[in-house]
Amino acid sequence: MKFADKIRLIRKKNKLTQEEFAKSIGTSRGNLSNIELGNVSPTPMLITCVSLKYNVDSDWLMDDLNDDLSYLNGCDYPISIIMEKYDLLDDPYKKFIEHQITELLEIQKIYENKQSQNFEYSKPFPDIPDTLEECLEKYPPTDPDPEDGPDSNIS
Repeated sequence: MKFADKIRLIRKKNKLTQEEFAKSIGTSRGNLSNIELGNVSPTPMLITCVSLKYNVDSDWLMDDLNDDLSYLNGCDYPISIIMEKYDLLDDPYKKFIEHQITELLEIQKIYENKQSQNFEYSKPFPDIPDTLEECLEKYPPTDPDPEDGPDSNIS
């Protein structure tokens, strides 16, 4: 199944118009239409936005030979992606990931305790956007100029 078909499936599964879906991933309706028709190749930024916003694996999106539609079903999917990738890591990298998760949980606990006690406490990572929408607002993607080709905005 081609990327164009997968993107259309994701949009229709979420009952969105091209305009609504395009806005949610930071592109124009015209660009999305061309992507769905297979006339334009997606940029890495667009693939990342779709993957994050709609919880689908970017590797699955780009793999034209992978017709497995289970990637569209439910919230367990992100956990399975994480576990699959974790299993590929060598032991030192697994230990590093485990340590980072422990540290993040500690930061979260401190943050939650401060909030529950009504202390004035700032966000642990103030420069990092909390949502995809905030990320797109802070770092807006640009549509490539059709005359320059589909990957013209990639440096």
